[in-house]
Amino acid sequence: MQLLETGEPIQASKEYTVAGWASVNEGTEGPAIWDVVTNYLEKKQSVNITPRDHVKVTGV
Repeated sequence: MQLLETGEPIQASKEYTVAGWASVNEGTEGPAIWDVVTNYLEKKQSVNITPRDHVKVTGV
């Protein structure tokens, strides 16, 4: 696995902050991702979206 922005390998001994739509862990704390995104967009008011091709969906 690697960090998409830098291409650096993910280190098992390092902690990373991530966000996602749902958790697979019970008792997960923190705000829902849609609240995080809403707050971010309300503060920024305008964003530029760069197309990415990191994820490819096949066989659909």
